[in-house]
Amino acid sequence: MRHINSYTTILATAVLLTACASIYETGSDRSADGTLAPVQAANGPGDDLAPVPTADGLYFTSNRDQGAGELDRMFFLPTGAARAALLRLPNGEIRSGALLLRGTEGRVLFTQCYRDDAIGDCDLVEGRIGSDPAVIEDVRLLPEGLNDMEWDHHPAMSGDGSPGSVLVFASERFGGEGGSDLWMSLRSEDGWGTPVNLGAAINTDGNEISPWLSPDGKELYFSSDLHPGRGGFDIYRARLPEGRTPASGAWSNPEPLGAPVNSDEDDLFFSGPLAADTVYFASSREGGMGGYDLYMCVRKTSIAPPPPPPPPPPPVEKEKPLVLRVRAINAYTMEAVDAVLSVTPADSDLMLAEGMTMVELPLTVGSRYNITAMRAGYMNAVEEYYAGGDAAVTRKARDEGDRMVIEHAVVMMPTAEEERKIYSFTVEFDFNLSNIRPEEEKKLDSAAVLLGKFPQSTVVVSGHTDSVGTVSYNIKLGYRRATEVSEYVETWLRRRSVRLVNDMEIRTYGESEPVAPNRTEEGRQRNRRVEIAIVRNR
Repeated sequence: MRHINSYTTILATAVLLTACASIYETGSDRSADGTLAPVQAANGPGDDLAPVPTADGLYFTSNRDQGAGELDRMFFLPTGAARAALLRLPNGEIRSGALLLRGTEGRVLFTQCYRDDAIGDCDLVEGRIGSDPAVIEDVRLLPEGLNDMEWDHHPAMSGDGSPGSVLVFASERFGGEGGSDLWMSLRSEDGWGTPVNLGAAINTDGNEISPWLSPDGKELYFSSDLHPGRGGFDIYRARLPEGRTPASGAWSNPEPLGAPVNSDEDDLFFSGPLAADTVYFASSREGGMGGYDLYMCVRKTSIAPPPPPPPPPPPVEKEKPLVLRVRAINAYTMEAVDAVLSVTPADSDLMLAEGMTMVELPLTVGSRYNITAMRAGYMNAVEEYYAGGDAAVTRKARDEGDRMVIEHAVVMMPTAEEERKIYSFTVEFDFNLSNIRPEEEKKLDSAAVLLGKFPQSTVVVSGHTDSVGTVSYNIKLGYRRATEVSEYVETWLRRRSVRLVNDMEIRTYGESEPVAPNRTEEGRQRNRRVEIAIVRNR
């Protein structure tokens, strides 16, 4: 037998003051007299509870996921709508539920938990429905005494809250008969009176929750998990004798409602007077969409049963995760290289993956990545990788069963072969920058003039840094500096119609090959450089 307090839906007991009601006498099976159907547009995969029908639609409480996990919140389903809207109210990020309408002026009572000004864990609050039925305004806490340091929830009321009205609610406060009991407060000219326990006729050693009072206060409906019944929680009705008032506490012995309202599972949140043609309630019976679902019974002789629910949408195939697999290979042999690989976003130094020889990371379509590969005996490699949009990714990805994989190889150039330099130039840079200083452009112009005489040669452009910053960052900075120099020289040659036979080789050494100590600013300045080597081919 489940205890309703074990659910996150502890708040979500329905209270209703409009004409929505039971059509069955207590105890007997009257299934042939009415039609039972789920409220399809309101139900979802979570727990859906607390139906409160109005002329505009249906209010209810649900713990369906709205991006903040399973949190009790109130929803509004407009009449004829296919989807419910989240009810907007101050402090909407905290648990809220169990709405009660008060009269015709839009005043409401409900429960909120863990407020900044809380008296207990869960307290009764009041507010007002604005011009938009999906908005509650002017929310404020009801006074201490009515609220206790324990859980107070599930308000029900006869009247509109004016003097003479009766408020019944569920509470776990000290002085009760069991776990959760029903308590009553009378409204006078001075406000709500001190709550009193409804006594052993109503309350048991178990749990009594989700009360509903008829407008004249003569009938009390509630749920209990210990009074004799069929399931875990059943719905019961108690009456006052003729001439007695709620203040007398002279309730009759509770009687369970018959089928189809009560079932072998939990049945809660009954709403409506005995004479009406429709009743709403929540149940965990088999065949629902979630843990608890909303149901309605309609008297066959009065109102036609609702149309059958639309067929469920076809199941959505779960999208397989997309993975980028990066390897390092030898430029000449195409064999794997045991290089240190690291991958970051193109616009930051956040490390996404790091490892030897091969790394894998989740790939986001449309994103760009910087890939760095380092290995002794090879030139450090820095690449910007872009997989492309949806079409390109679909074309490149290979299905590996539980995921889609795109492979990318970083080509690493061995440095063991001898190089014969014809000439070399050095260009210095400012701290942490890769743009070429105006006074250094003359050196690059001279290098370009020399290249015009040796178009068959190989040009090696090597980027270097000082020791300020991380090794990974300096490798990338050296690469940016070398790229900036190569683009400047290529532009100079293109304007003069000079074409090199071989593409320029861009290398980056970061801080690994200083030409001066990094202890002084003068030494660090000399190390912030790009070397251009014009090498004669063999």
